This record gives sequence, C-alpha cells and structure tokens, in this order.
Amino acid sequence: MSAFFYIIVSLLFTNIVLAVIFFTAYFSMGRERHTLIWAFTFVVGACQWLVNIFKPSDFNTYWMIACTLSVGTILFGTWGHLVRTNSRFSKTSLLMSGLAIIAITYYFTVIDLHRGLSTSLYIYHTVFYLFLCGYVLLKHRDKPRAAEIGAASAYILFAISQGVAATYALMQGAEWNAEYFDIYRMINFVSLPTGYIGMSLFIVFVLASDMSEKMRIQAITDSLTTCLNRRGFFQIAQDKLLSLLKKEMHVCLVYWDIDKFKAINDNFGHSAGDLVLQRATDVIKQNIKDSDLIGRLGGEEFVILLGRVDFDDARLVAERLRVALESTSFEYNGQQIDVTASFGVVQLKGEDASIETAIDRADKALYQAKQSGRNKVVQLAL
Repeated sequence: MSAFFYIIVSLLFTNIVLAVIFFTAYFSMGRERHTLIWAFTFVVGACQWLVNIFKPSDFNTYWMIACTLSVGTILFGTWGHLVRTNSRFSKTSLLMSGLAIIAITYYFTVIDLHRGLSTSLYIYHTVFYLFLCGYVLLKHRDKPRAAEIGAASAYILFAISQGVAATYALMQGAEWNAEYFDIYRMINFVSLPTGYIGMSLFIVFVLASDMSEKMRIQAITDSLTTCLNRRGFFQIAQDKLLSLLKKEMHVCLVYWDIDKFKAINDNFGHSAGDLVLQRATDVIKQNIKDSDLIGRLGGEEFVILLGRVDFDDARLVAERLRVALESTSFEYNGQQIDVTASFGVVQLKGEDASIETAIDRADKALYQAKQSGRNKVVQLAL
C-alpha cells in the first residue's frame, strides 16, 4: 500500500476523533450552535476520506462523490464561523456556491472532460472559503484574541498551500499530465494532515477562549440586572475614562439610585423590588448608548460612565434618564408602583481624573439630590 493510503486512513480517524470531540463540546459547553455545526463538519470530512478508501469502481462516480463531500466539509466549517461571529454573509450564498461548483465540476468531469479544471476548481472554491474564515476570525471584533489570530493564521497558510496544489492541478490542461498531477497530489496530501490538525486544534482553542470569556463576563456581571457588578465596573471604567478623554470627549459620571427602594420592598415584597431593579435598568439602558458603561455598585445604587461629543448632551443625559424613569409605568401583580430616581452627576476633566474620586464626588451630589426632595439631578464639578 502507498504512503498516500496511510495518510488517507489517518485523516479518516482524525476526523472521527474530532467529530467526537466537538459533539462532546456541544453537549458539555453550552450547546452552542456553531459547535454542533463544526461537529458535523468533521462527520462529513470522515465520509470524504472513507470514500477515498473504498472507491467506487466507476471513476466519475467516485470523483463526484469525493468532490461533493469536500465542498460540504468546507461549507459546514465556514458556516460554523459565520454563526459564531454573527456574520451578515449570506448562508444562502454558501449553499448556492457549493451547488454551482459541484455542477461545474460535474460538467468538466462527465460531459466535457478537462482534467485540470475537474481537479482544481473545487480546491479553488475551498481556498476562497479558507481565506473567508480567516478574515471573519480577524475582523469580527476590534481586538482578536490570541486563539482567533492563531486559527486565522492556520486557515490562511492552509489556503495558500491548497492554492498552490490547485494551480499545479490546473496546469495539467485538458488531458491528464503525470508530472503536474504528482506534484499536485504531493502538495495536497502533505499539507492536508497538518492543515486539518492545525486548524482543528486552533478551533478547539477558540472554543476554550470563548468559554473563558463567558466565565470572565459572568464574574463581572450582576446576575439580576445584567449590568456590570462593582468589581467589573472598577476593572473597566478607568481605562474607558482615559480612552474617552484622549478622544477629547465630554465625560460625565452619573451616580443614581431608586428613591425609597426600601419602602417598595416592604410594601410589595422583594420580588417586586427585583422587578423594579430589572425594569429600571432596562429603561436606563434604552436611553443611553451601547458604548456607555453602566454598573450596579450595590442594592439600588448604580453608576454610569458616558462620553459625548457635545457638552450639553453629556450634561443633560441624567435629566433625560430621570424623566424616562418617572414616566415609566411599573406594575407588579396588578399593583401600580411609583418609581423615581435621584441622580448625582460629575463632569470629568484631565487625564489624571480617577473613577474613585469621581464616584466619591458623584455620591455627594446624589446625597444632595436626596436631601433636596428626591427625583432630582444635582451636578458638581470634579
């Protein structure tokens, strides 16, 4: 038996093992849809190499089955990346491109034989989607994680090797050419094991990185309101503050809490209090930007760090939030709950401004708002 046979057998078992790993990851790591798609990617890959081991007697039948499974493998893999990154790339385009390349390959294999095109076109199709996977991994967030950079690099390097192999396959021309075919087969089969294993390990690394990020987010997120908790806000806010100041934004820190919250708990119960906290923070989030930072410091006390291009806009955010809360209807078990909040606002200036100092000042402004009758906004200079 040739060395190529043993390579194909190793690829078969590699795909089986990887399919088991990804099915296990799906059932034990949150049942993410893209993990399940990647599991099926390796199932299809295993079928592809199984066909290469047990070839149908008719070459055209064998080649079309093998090409179809190869196209299916790359499309499933790409689909997984698109789902994971919430890419807007059309999933229909994946299916249509796959059907098109299979149809064209069938034409040059069965109807109008052209060995170079029959052998190379589906590989060029694979190269395109390998580059697309690399692009999606690098571009779906501002700062890609190390796992994403590694996976993208593996995809791009594998795409280059496959592109070279496809080019030699194409150079055969219409008739089979032993010299070019042997070079194509050598490059293809030498790079395949490394490419498969390299990309697969990096995808596992990506999944582990995703899980780590989820755990990190859970550790800094308040479970009731989904705002940052005290620890999370202090971790992120200082860097956010300096970033806003460097962009010459007008920055404010808003400290707010719900008026007479203890009375709400006493009169309606703690479940009602939880509902008020959840709905109140929802109202606040709907009236600030996604880029604004909101945290729950404890109980009914919250803080917002925001930056605006216009000074008046930054200064007046708290008043708009106060009005939004006051005008929102809160109801629990058919009972109306009147909810208002008081706000303390501090404007931050200079790169030496600190979150701790700002919170202390904003807390004093909030205290003044409470003392002056509640449901008010008090602003102090830092």
